[in-house]
Amino acid sequence: MQYEIPPFFIFYWSVMRGHIPILFAVLIWSFILVGCSVHENDTLPLKGRVIAIEAGHEPSLPGQPCHTNGGGVGTSSFNGAERLTYPGNPLACPNGAVPEHALTEDIGRKLKRLIETAGGKTVWTRLDEIEATPEGRERNLKARAEKANKAEADVLIDIHANGSSSPADSGYLLIIHCTGVDSIHEGNTPLPIDSSGCYPDRTSEKFTKSLELARKIDYRLAQLSYNGRRITKKGEIYGADLWVPGTARMPTVLVEVGFMTDRHDMDLLAEEEYRRMLTRAFYQAVVDYFAGEPK
Repeated sequence: MQYEIPPFFIFYWSVMRGHIPILFAVLIWSFILVGCSVHENDTLPLKGRVIAIEAGHEPSLPGQPCHTNGGGVGTSSFNGAERLTYPGNPLACPNGAVPEHALTEDIGRKLKRLIETAGGKTVWTRLDEIEATPEGRERNLKARAEKANKAEADVLIDIHANGSSSPADSGYLLIIHCTGVDSIHEGNTPLPIDSSGCYPDRTSEKFTKSLELARKIDYRLAQLSYNGRRITKKGEIYGADLWVPGTARMPTVLVEVGFMTDRHDMDLLAEEEYRRMLTRAFYQAVVDYFAGEPK
């Protein structure tokens, strides 16, 4: 059995016995230990935290990221709008179209590395096998959220990219779970959380913490600028009853990083450096959220 000698005893023994050099050695060692502890907290701000990352969507057929079916990436339109193409882009399919699942995976993987470098643990919620049928979609989405639940993640970041037939639609969106709100839009009118009801969610800890995290993300995204260009926020923070945020038991924010049907937004999202900056904004928002929180 090992015994720890109390520091006070060493201090008392050193003074009483006149062993001043030993006293100084003990004091110096104490300062080193404290310094190392502070340094670790500074360099590993997410140590002890578990962050789930949901990279939205997946190939319509496993292993075939550019498979064409209906509105798939092999078509010339997306959500009723002409599909923007980026020939030669590493994320693009042969026809130059960038699929949403490739975009979200790239951002998610970058975020995963940053979090792990900062001492945090990550849960990658994408499934190795999916049910490539309309009936299996609900099961797929719930299973992704359950991976985060099983790992007891502290928060979940759900990454998506938007699309619209309206040329006026652009910007990033922030969405948190609200029971019974079927859509974030009513016609073309956004439903912010202040007017969408969100009862009884408003009184739950998950709702308040999700809203807090959404505001941290919003603050960081609003400051993001690349070569003088930025993707601005569309509307307010929205409430919606969606599968992943609704099934997840931890604070969850779904982020639509921009409109893939808007030339300005998509030109930025297609840039590797902009996606790095976007990922850094997500990471910093997570650090902001946990600052001062008990572990």
